Amino acid sequence: MKPEIRRSVSAGLALVACAAAILAPPRVGRWLLLLAGALLQIETTARRFSASGRVVGLGLLALLLACGWTLYYQPGAPVDLFEDGQALGPASEYLQGARPYLDTYPVHGWGADGGFDALAFRTVGPSLQTHRLRRAAVTALALTALALCAYSLFESIRWAAVALTASLCFCPFVSERQALALGALALLLRAARREAPVLWLWAGVVSGAALFFSLDFGLIALAAGLSAGLALWLLAKRDEGRPALCGALWLSGGAALGALPFLAILARERALGAFFRVSFREIPVLVSETWGLPAGSAALAVRETPLWKFPLVLATGEGVPALFPLLTLAAAVTILLFRAASGPLTSTDRAAAVAVAFSGVALRGMLGRADAGHYSLYGIFVGLPAAWLLYRARRAPLVAAVLLLGLSAPLHPRATLLLEWQAIQASRPARDASLEEGSRVPRGGGARLPRAQAEELHALRRYFDEQLSPRETFFDFGNEPGLYFFLERRCPVRYAAVPLYEPPDRQHEVVAALERNRTPLAILSSGTWLDAFDGVSNRRRAPLVAAYLDVHYTPVAVVAGRTIGRRNPGG
Repeated sequence: MKPEIRRSVSAGLALVACAAAILAPPRVGRWLLLLAGALLQIETTARRFSASGRVVGLGLLALLLACGWTLYYQPGAPVDLFEDGQALGPASEYLQGARPYLDTYPVHGWGADGGFDALAFRTVGPSLQTHRLRRAAVTALALTALALCAYSLFESIRWAAVALTASLCFCPFVSERQALALGALALLLRAARREAPVLWLWAGVVSGAALFFSLDFGLIALAAGLSAGLALWLLAKRDEGRPALCGALWLSGGAALGALPFLAILARERALGAFFRVSFREIPVLVSETWGLPAGSAALAVRETPLWKFPLVLATGEGVPALFPLLTLAAAVTILLFRAASGPLTSTDRAAAVAVAFSGVALRGMLGRADAGHYSLYGIFVGLPAAWLLYRARRAPLVAAVLLLGLSAPLHPRATLLLEWQAIQASRPARDASLEEGSRVPRGGGARLPRAQAEELHALRRYFDEQLSPRETFFDFGNEPGLYFFLERRCPVRYAAVPLYEPPDRQHEVVAALERNRTPLAILSSGTWLDAFDGVSNRRRAPLVAAYLDVHYTPVAVVAGRTIGRRNPGG
């Protein structure tokens, strides 16, 4: 075996050993870390250390996958009855025969809002543990896909590390909803670099599937892929006169293939029309009117901020959090246009065009709801163009130094890497402690919840089981759809939370469903901040539903902080 190959294999095996050490029990992990150190020490004593090759890449991916798993698998953590409930509640409904988009209302996407969990529940049984295992696996894969995107942009491990760090500065902890979109982006970046039609096709397949897993990220992948594919084809035609088929057409064909199985299932359930109506007509309006938060004016910030204060505004995002991503993308677009005007783009520049298109489309989500969570969720893609700007400036030391300083101020790479490292170190002790101190809950499986939250769920379960027959259910007006899962009751309306039926026509739909089902009990308030999501009370959001509850339900008990109402006789 050649020395450079042997050294690469040793480095890859050392990384795999490190990944195994993260997942293994502490005693075994120590020996694996010693093995990894020994392998690296043997090779670094050689005159020249080579860390190239597929084995090293696979070792790095295994290490990231292990880090993601240990970060995101926390079987003893508290359950968020609103966020987690948007998956748990509908998943439980699907097990009982509910049809997507007709009997449920997947606002994030069919898969993310219960569809994927329902498949897992049918396979291994419905439990909180199944949900957490599934979510941890998909989120760990999202982190790995982000690393693949970083590598596919440069095809250099060193620059991939820079791009991965920049992306994590925007979003230190990835979301499962990003997983398929990141996979599609990795394929698009490689397709642009290698000009390979089959990669455009596979990127389309993943993008088409992403549309049904997480609607917004599927749309981002499709829109960015189509625009970048068309632009790169026009540039290639101008520079080389090639009549090759446009990458956007390959992407479209792949998207149709990826979407076909899901469309067939929806057609079988007679929910195809509902899917298109809900996804492309109702949800865009709902997101803008109900969930939107103003992003501020970037033009106003640039015009009215004194020059001496502008770097501070750029670093802190004061008033306009999206200002830094906007300026980063503007700089990347400008440089790409100059390079395209001066001649054919290099393979890295072609990939950068895809990254810029992806980031530009994703900005819509960041600007639509301008809070920290959505800044991270959609801003993650801007890390790739930021790294490309550094890559382009690498041969001009002064420019690179200024650019690095300008990027470091708002991104805080040292603090981000320290945060990631501390989270990885603390994840195992936190997991062990939460499992030891936590309590079992109905439908928990092997998962645990903090004792106080578990006691609340036990109290609610006892009360509702005593007051309701197995076929009866309740109505939740407290934005806690997860209760339907833990109490094993069906939701009498198709909306999981109050903000989803804020428009008057949907309030009338909810009132009609309550009148039809006549649920004996209703949770009138949760006693938590969820009673006033975004500072707007549920009663103010849905006054027609609140008025109906006031007329037909009388408060009879407070259980675990929740105010319970019983339906009036004859009401």
